[in-house]
Amino acid sequence: ATLLIDLGRSAEAVTVLDAAVGLSLGTDAVLERLSLALLNAGEPERAAGILETLVVVDAPWADDVNRLGAAYGALGRVDAARAQFRRALEIEPNAEIWKNLGVIELQDGNTTEAILAFEESTRADAGYAPGWRLLGAALRPTDVAGALVAWRRAVDLTPADVDALLDLTALMVESGAQEDARRYLERYLGNARTDETSTALQQVRRQLSTLGTR
Repeated sequence: ATLLIDLGRSAEAVTVLDAAVGLSLGTDAVLERLSLALLNAGEPERAAGILETLVVVDAPWADDVNRLGAAYGALGRVDAARAQFRRALEIEPNAEIWKNLGVIELQDGNTTEAILAFEESTRADAGYAPGWRLLGAALRPTDVAGALVAWRRAVDLTPADVDALLDLTALMVESGAQEDARRYLERYLGNARTDETSTALQQVRRQLSTLGTR
């Protein structure tokens, strides 16, 4: 089941894990895997039901509490999600949980609080690209320079992330840094793997073509 989840085949993992539970093999470990598979398969309500039983203990796992927050968030239960993320941070603060709290704050229209959470995410783990990516997105409307710093860091950490690259270079162009944008786009094309999707390459080449020739 874990392999199926890692391969992105969460619906199949749900089938396998449901069968295990049906055979009275529903240990906490199996239920934790099932909750993850359900979340990934787009079934947050079932995931929340399982996780609610797992976190009602004296010392719950931060991962379970964090996952319950994600399930509540997917269900639109913003206040409940925020409470679970804050609870998870009290147990074991890490970059992913701070990031998830920031996403919920953004979802609730609290941009300042979201930025603070994303900054904490990057402080908890300077190599956690999603924290930098979302920090840049939150900063972009009011702090272009800060957004550029965050997005540069995200792209440097995950150079194969085309969406992050295109966001960064588009903002560079808007800011008058066309040559910086050109360097990033050319670097991507120079390092592109032979198995890179043609769509990604086309997007990068198209954006590069808008900069014209040197």
